[in-house]
Amino acid sequence: MMKSILRFEVLQLQFRFFLLPVLLLIFSCGEDKLELGIEGKVLGESGQPIPAAIVKIDGPESQSVVTDTDGRFFVGDILAGTYQISVSKAGYKIYSGNVRVLEKIATADVVLEKEDSQTVSGVVRDQQTNQLMPNVQLTTNPVTYSVTSDDEGAYKFGQKMKPATYTIMAKAEGYEPAAITVEVVLGEPTRADISMGVKPVLYVQPDVIQFGNTATSKVLTIQNRGTGQLIWSIGVPTEDWLQVTPLKGITREVGSSINITVNREGLKPNPPPATL
Repeated sequence: MMKSILRFEVLQLQFRFFLLPVLLLIFSCGEDKLELGIEGKVLGESGQPIPAAIVKIDGPESQSVVTDTDGRFFVGDILAGTYQISVSKAGYKIYSGNVRVLEKIATADVVLEKEDSQTVSGVVRDQQTNQLMPNVQLTTNPVTYSVTSDDEGAYKFGQKMKPATYTIMAKAEGYEPAAITVEVVLGEPTRADISMGVKPVLYVQPDVIQFGNTATSKVLTIQNRGTGQLIWSIGVPTEDWLQVTPLKGITREVGSSINITVNREGLKPNPPPATL
């Protein structure tokens, strides 16, 4: 009876010693895997955290997580190896890169660019009618970029421009050149709408002035039927009997009146017509 009891206890001890290395191996493997992971932050170009961005990894394993309110993320419980990491967020360009996980926690900080980061766009309109203008040539200064407005009057400098102050110049047939100043800010798109005025158009009324036999003064009106400023001057023939004032001026929206005076005492019979 004593021998059978001892044999049973020995078998129990052998069984326990046999299981111990297996359990240690299992626990050891699980512990190593839990120590491996990828952590990081997702930021904008100006350093602001981007929450709710989707972070995906593909490699020995595939997982996806979402950044918290501080733009932080952590992917844990993964195997060692090389992973492709992609980060996406509405309104931003998709980021893609690689990260190697060798031991413990790898760090992968990501900077997302906005889809229209540091671009300039807008529309071109007629200053008087407010209609959209196609086929307008637009250039920037400094760093000369050039684009043409489309059928809807829209334009876009799609290149990523360095943060700076730029002048955008617009030219179109029949219109005065226009220019506006814009500020391109780091990581942000810039909106710049442009209005263009029709070139000044000279209109004189009346085109012929009849003084008859008694009149000594008449008024001539100069109008600008375009936009912008009309700079004008009048050439007067050298005649003692003729006086014109003013001889030059600038006309915008309101017409300019020109006074023409005739000194009949100095007139000869049947004087020739005078052309201004």
